[in-house]
Amino acid sequence: MSVVNSSQEDRQGEGTRGDSYLPLEISPIGVAADITPAAAAHLRLIPGQPVWVAVKATETRAYPRLVNSTSKEAVMRLSIRNQFDGEVVDIARGEVMGIVRTRLAGGTEITAAITLEAIDELGLAVGGPAVVLIKSTEISVGVR
Repeated sequence: MSVVNSSQEDRQGEGTRGDSYLPLEISPIGVAADITPAAAAHLRLIPGQPVWVAVKATETRAYPRLVNSTSKEAVMRLSIRNQFDGEVVDIARGEVMGIVRTRLAGGTEITAAITLEAIDELGLAVGGPAVVLIKSTEISVGVR
């Protein structure tokens, strides 16, 4: 993956605790990450630079795609910037939690740890469609 945009003037904002953040757009799947300007300076991030991203599975959500059956438009718009359509390829059920693995277009796989109750209520099933949601503030960015 590589940084597409890291302009501090572009969309710099302020977090809930008064800390500022710097939005990043990362390819090839278009992950959006918000990090502090100090972290960006420490990593010496520049556009085109190879990076890796990490997200805890407990900070990832998988949902069925909800669309209006007539208009085929999304029923709900969300503030979460990272929304990826995919297909559920595995569900590992534990005692209370389950791990839902979703394959995105291009082959990238993302896992989400969600409750068994949510898996059942949402009707998630292997082979079915899902949308993976990841808050941009939950993305970790690294360089070598």
